[in-house]
Amino acid sequence: MSTSGIKASVSYKILTVLIDFDILGDAEISDRLADVATLLLQLADIFTLLCIVELALSFSVCFANSRNTLNSVARYFTVFIGVVLFALMLAALIRDELNYTEVFEDRNYHVTAQLVDELYGVYSVIQWIMALFITGLAIFVIVTAYARKSFRGVSPLVTSS
Repeated sequence: MSTSGIKASVSYKILTVLIDFDILGDAEISDRLADVATLLLQLADIFTLLCIVELALSFSVCFANSRNTLNSVARYFTVFIGVVLFALMLAALIRDELNYTEVFEDRNYHVTAQLVDELYGVYSVIQWIMALFITGLAIFVIVTAYARKSFRGVSPLVTSS
């Protein structure tokens, strides 16, 4: 079974049909479908990131009754990071597809395979940093809600004292 077939079917637990393709001996179809599955998962991650940040910033606007420059900076920063993640994801997909073309035509592929791993690594590190940013943003929203007495009874996370 190929590495990307394992990655898509075991790590991400999607497209279980990939295992069937590997059993039938058609590893190329399995690898290319695994790349498409990875592309869709990463695209979903990017849109989820954008939605969560927009939701947190909407709460902030609700609390202040107006938009401030911090909201605009955070929104544009998140969109910029989303574009960077999309570019990394697309570059990794293209290089991975080129790898499979070289592998299945019996060419040398070790150099480009390392590049694909590095691109996916950079993508993962940026996602981790954005997860920390979202955690900080969530804490900021809860602390802001706790500071306003009118919001204390609204959420079980913000209890009245």
